Amino acid sequence: MKQALHSRYNPHREAEKYINTLNLPGAEYFILIEPGLGYMIPLLREKYPQTRIIALHVEDQGGGGNGETLPDTGGAASWSPESGIDLEEFLAQAIGDQSASVIRIIEWRPSLVCYGEPYLKLLSAAADFIKRSDANFRTVKGFGRRWFRNFLKNLRLLHRFPVYEKLKIPMVITGSGPGLEESIPLITEMKQRGDLFVLAASSSVKALLCRGIIPDLVLSTDGGPWALLHLYECFRGGINTTFAAALSAALPSQCADVPLLAISDGSFWQSLILQRLNIPHIPLPQRGTVTASAIDLALHLGSGKVFISGMDLAVRDIRTHVRPYSFDRLLTEGASRLNPLYSQSFVRSAGIAGGGEPSNIRLLVQFPAQGLSRQALYLGQQ
Repeated sequence: MKQALHSRYNPHREAEKYINTLNLPGAEYFILIEPGLGYMIPLLREKYPQTRIIALHVEDQGGGGNGETLPDTGGAASWSPESGIDLEEFLAQAIGDQSASVIRIIEWRPSLVCYGEPYLKLLSAAADFIKRSDANFRTVKGFGRRWFRNFLKNLRLLHRFPVYEKLKIPMVITGSGPGLEESIPLITEMKQRGDLFVLAASSSVKALLCRGIIPDLVLSTDGGPWALLHLYECFRGGINTTFAAALSAALPSQCADVPLLAISDGSFWQSLILQRLNIPHIPLPQRGTVTASAIDLALHLGSGKVFISGMDLAVRDIRTHVRPYSFDRLLTEGASRLNPLYSQSFVRSAGIAGGGEPSNIRLLVQFPAQGLSRQALYLGQQ
């Protein structure tokens, strides 16, 4: 016998009793996990008129059947696998970056009995989105003023604007993970033949330069002043290359003398200012890591295969980054007989290995499958 999602006699009363037992605090958003035919929605709208209601369904909801009167769910944003849009993208459009304190998940427990594992996956996906949204919200809150100051400062650095035709050769994105070292011989060989475009995260530049590889494009998106240490390596080496940077990133004054590909976050205020000043730019969404932003940029610039190296997502023994690495000198300068370099490296690696966020790692691993239209390959042993 199939489990019913709602009472056969009085589903409206059933939904009302359930809402009353929840004793919900006020919130800006309610995310309903498989609310079935939506008998909760008009009750929630009446009780919390200022709250936006979002319904997530395990499957597409058909008619009520048996001639029952369906509730009015107008005004509630609704998603199902048949919606033609990814769940995360749907939630990003409906909610954006918000504090977890203003979002409440409401489950309709009979749906768990009916759907089982698909229901739990939907619940887990919604919870993961809230975690990421809250992390982004706290980051913006903590760094918002700095990003705004960086944006205004960086406008004065924009004098030379590179123009790229659609690249057809393969492109490699280099991060600063230890695995980059294993890929260096292959990158060098392909670069010498002119068969590879190297898009380097700024943190990987020092390792590339030390091995004679001059990147074709260096990307920086970090708004913190510590990111300047990576960029100083480029100017210290006197390389002739092009830079791409988020306009909220921390950039040294030397960037005024090099071609700079401006990247905006697509926000209304940034787009308005850049359009009024007639500054060429590429709008890309903000990401939690420069490597993910590099993937967006690579897909915008090229039509060939995209390779990724140095994005290990792991610590190898006490090695956390490729060698050499811009921040290593900070440990070297602080080394002494009572605080040797290896001890500092051990403490740093243990902290990085123990402080990762599993949901962020899952997001990065799934990113190519969800968003890339071309194959993303990993170079080197992972």
